[in-house]
Amino acid sequence: MATPAIYDLYSKIVLDALSVSEIKLNKCRRDFMIENFMLYLSIPSRINYLHLGR
Repeated sequence: MATPAIYDLYSKIVLDALSVSEIKLNKCRRDFMIENFMLYLSIPSRINYLHLGR
């Protein structure tokens, strides 16, 4: 299935972007940022915190 491959690609891009920044994140916060960006990319309309909660 193509969805896990796309998820892995996006998570690698986010990890690369986070590794370039000078902020050190622990694993929990890094995983949260990846999930947050994946939600941001998957919602087609305007995004607010109510949509992210769903």
